[in-house]
Amino acid sequence: MTIPSWRTRVAAAAFLLAACAGAQAADAPKGPKPSVTLLTPIGYADDATAKPAVREHCELETAVQTNVLEALSTDGREVQQVASKDSGEVLAVSIQRVQGLGAWAGPKTLSLMAHVYKDGKSVHLKMFSDRSNGVPLQGTCSILQGISKTLSKQLVKWLDEMDAAAAPQPAQ
Repeated sequence: MTIPSWRTRVAAAAFLLAACAGAQAADAPKGPKPSVTLLTPIGYADDATAKPAVREHCELETAVQTNVLEALSTDGREVQQVASKDSGEVLAVSIQRVQGLGAWAGPKTLSLMAHVYKDGKSVHLKMFSDRSNGVPLQGTCSILQGISKTLSKQLVKWLDEMDAAAAPQPAQ
């Protein structure tokens, strides 16, 4: 077995670096991300299921809204907040289901419903749900707020996927 010379190893390393840089450039975003118009304030859906104690003490509406805005901003999107879904394309997020009460009383589940409205009509809809089996030394509210952060990131990924699907494809 022969050991490659240092020149061969340097050339191979340079080739690999160039290949990685090319792959990253191909994955780089093509221009700025579309802005988002978000219906605020975010709240519980009319038919939401959540215990009164959770609604009263956990301030999930504030946590979800903060986490959604943060996730959209981190994704490089400008956000305009509006109070109506009747004009243009508007993202509406609502708290659909909250399950679990008490830090040690079983799993905690949070479900968010996301609607994309176009001039007041729902054109896209998706439910996001996640759960936690509990985190030592954390209460129900902080566990649910942590789930909210995870769901907000999933929501932004969904928006990215819809944007990619709607983008014009290059001719082959």
